[in-house]
Amino acid sequence: MGMAEELFGWRPRCVAVLSTGGGGDPGSAAYLAEAFRRDGVNSILVAAVWERFVRDPCPGPIPLDSLDRLGWRGHRAAMLLPGCRALRCGRLLEPSACSVASAAPWIPVYAVDAWAGELGVRLGLLEAGQLHGCEAVVAFDVGGDMVAEGGEPGLWSPLADSLGLAAAAGSGLDAVAAVHSPGSDGELGAGEVLE
Repeated sequence: MGMAEELFGWRPRCVAVLSTGGGGDPGSAAYLAEAFRRDGVNSILVAAVWERFVRDPCPGPIPLDSLDRLGWRGHRAAMLLPGCRALRCGRLLEPSACSVASAAPWIPVYAVDAWAGELGVRLGLLEAGQLHGCEAVVAFDVGGDMVAEGGEPGLWSPLADSLGLAAAAGSGLDAVAAVHSPGSDGELGAGEVLE
């Protein structure tokens, strides 16, 4: 039995791995997308492009129109090509999802429109997924604030993650949530994530 069968109980043709946050989430999500590919299941990486303040001093997600070096472009999603960047507050930066597109060009990487909230993320996920025949989605987060209730004392950046989780749950695709390294991002403790 392969990884997809263990997660979903069946073998989808394609799995969309939705990186719900910025920072290291897209890079770690790429490992999961690659694991599906090596297991014989097509996969794509879909990212709500939203970086931490230390990389991007402009608040909020990075709009699709701020990204360059795009391939296919839909209404709520765009394929990121190697070398893509974003113009933010008058300066160029390389979002984590663009780094993945450059480092692993065999993995199709898509940015979704997080400026339009959960709806934009969900519609972008579905647009990109339909191009590849994706039948399932893994909402992926490093650290685990995706599963926070909202009042935990160490929690400070759950918005992007919660939008991604809600988008995956509302997509109509077979969906699972995956947390890599519970508690590692310094917001929730491992015990809080597991609870």
